[in-house]
Amino acid sequence: MTDRAKIAEFLQAELASGAVAVRDLEAKARAAGLLSPDLPISQCMPFRTVANKLHVLRYRENDKWWWRLPNTKTQGDAKVIETVPETEQPAPEVSQDDIAAARRLFMEKTLRWHDSAEAQAAMKAGLESAERYLKTGDLKDLHTLED
Repeated sequence: MTDRAKIAEFLQAELASGAVAVRDLEAKARAAGLLSPDLPISQCMPFRTVANKLHVLRYRENDKWWWRLPNTKTQGDAKVIETVPETEQPAPEVSQDDIAAARRLFMEKTLRWHDSAEAQAAMKAGLESAERYLKTGDLKDLHTLED
């Protein structure tokens, strides 16, 4: 199990019944070996990343910071200060054909901008090597300016 998977499991378990004070959460995370002794949980990138993916709400109440999962209880009438959007848009699927077409279009436009025969030859060689690379997947097929 990866560290992030362990952190996700830890946060889901600890925050399942409602808000937890950050100091208590840090102590439990350190006891579980998930957080180093000198690092605040809010400064630990793996915790921040997992907390963002879980949409953990962070807020301050009565001079204490709290973390909670969405749709769980807060402590009193707290105002949530930091939130993460409830929905994340997945990255669009891009096919190799789409990538090749985009490269071809870029090269064609670049060719129009450069008048010299030398620039046109270099762009054509680059386009041909990009197409070879897309077919073979071998980086050796990519043309470089040094070639």
